[in-house]
Amino acid sequence: MRIVAIFTDKEGMKAHRAQYLQDHLDFLKIHGDEILIGGSLRDEHSGEQTGGMWVMEVDSYDRAHALIALDPYYAPARRGYILNAWGKAFDEPVVL
Repeated sequence: MRIVAIFTDKEGMKAHRAQYLQDHLDFLKIHGDEILIGGSLRDEHSGEQTGGMWVMEVDSYDRAHALIALDPYYAPARRGYILNAWGKAFDEPVVL
């Protein structure tokens, strides 16, 4: 199933992000078969990071929650999230 996670930064996330950036990027690479697309969200094109987004292909919502909990970026006091099922309009591959 395709699930989208929308992450929202809370107070202190900027320092947390700086500390765990490389670990987070390594985590995304390791789990690239399930986390298909990931990236930051900003308040404007080159503005401050406000959160992030993942598009996942996972077996269940439980697996999506588990992946998030394993991510070095995730700290409940620093980052919240919501999950939504996502249906792609067309089945053709997409290159970004």
